[in-house]
Amino acid sequence: ARMTQSGDMDGHRCETLGLSELSGDVIEFGPGPGTNFRCWSAAGVASWTGVEPNAHFAASQAAEAAARNLTFPRRAVWLKGEQVDVPPASFDAAVLTHVLCSVDSPAAVLASASRALRPGGKIFVLEHVIAPAERPLLGLVQRAVAPLLYIVGNGCQFRRTQDDLARAAEAGQYAPFSIEEFEAPVPLVFLKPHIMARSTKPSDA
Repeated sequence: ARMTQSGDMDGHRCETLGLSELSGDVIEFGPGPGTNFRCWSAAGVASWTGVEPNAHFAASQAAEAAARNLTFPRRAVWLKGEQVDVPPASFDAAVLTHVLCSVDSPAAVLASASRALRPGGKIFVLEHVIAPAERPLLGLVQRAVAPLLYIVGNGCQFRRTQDDLARAAEAGQYAPFSIEEFEAPVPLVFLKPHIMARSTKPSDA
């Protein structure tokens, strides 16, 4: 929760990724302390369901919602994304920010999100990733800090999330993702390599 207090990433998540545009019924995997509540207004989202294994974030989520005067119905499911069983085709948007790095199976979570989405529903992904091959020194730093990050980051790992998204699209769960790589405005250099990605669930999925 403390790592997100600065708000340095808010412009990327709310405006560039497009979370501020969301409407309808939203399911969010790994909402943590409710950081993405900063992107929404009381008039936008119709309802919100959060899938989060760490129940210690409940108070932070409530505080963020109160600070933003969010009055839409909110429900938290305190389970891992791989374990959640939601009614199929019941959400208009799925949000996954800084969560695929720490799940046991990105493929399973992406499949859960696809199942939850209505045909034509949108998915939004924001994630830190492995440094590109042309930055070998940064990749070496990432490998050196990986064991510590796993401990303090709730199982967070450096992954090529781009590949997970491509495989989900190839499986027909989503249309091909629009992916943008960027350097995140965060103080820890090994967390700077990031991606933002968007896609939709095909009507025949």
